[in-house]
Amino acid sequence: MRLGAVNVVEEKVPARRGVALTLWLSGYSAAVVTVGVLLAVHAADRLEHGQMLTVPVVLGMVALLGEAAALTGLWFWRRWGVTLLAVCVVVQVVAGLMGEVNGGVIAARIVLACALIFMLLPRWEQLRN
Repeated sequence: MRLGAVNVVEEKVPARRGVALTLWLSGYSAAVVTVGVLLAVHAADRLEHGQMLTVPVVLGMVALLGEAAALTGLWFWRRWGVTLLAVCVVVQVVAGLMGEVNGGVIAARIVLACALIFMLLPRWEQLRN
């Protein structure tokens, strides 16, 4: 757009996050940190006793790191954050099925991911690549 002799660049401004999405992101971020700390303590205990880490524990740790990156992307309105979070949830579900995780925990992860997608669908066009 041109105003007199000054060029004005219109920048795509992200939509307002809203209360539900902000609470979801805050709660999920806190959960990722909490589960990460618990998993790190569990892994350290196993290693301290001379035991190898199991595949589900390693997958869980890698997926939690990915979830932390995905949540950072979501806070900054990036579409790749949604994709990365979905991949990490799938990895967590696979790790949960391989390990000793309660079915309720696996179902909760799927429900939380679906809730995010439901909240983001109306704002999908405002997310940046």
